[in-house]
Amino acid sequence: MATWSVSVDWGDGATDITNLVDIKSFRRSRSIYNNLCPTINSLTFSMLRNPTVITGLLTAASDITITITKDAAAYFKGYIRNNFK
Repeated sequence: MATWSVSVDWGDGATDITNLVDIKSFRRSRSIYNNLCPTINSLTFSMLRNPTVITGLLTAASDITITITKDAAAYFKGYIRNNFK
């Protein structure tokens, strides 16, 4: 069984939200090659509603980064889109 870790950085340090995330809902989309043009990888998932997370999403003044590891190896790192508002 894999060991997952999900952390979000609201701009004031990383917060572990692994216990709020439905790991089985991960859907990762990766592009390796696009005719030498930039590619965009994405990951979607479901999570439980939590007042701390919602407040962090709505009040963040800068980009919110998310880091996901699987068995201590990088699985995904990126920014949360602002289309959740």
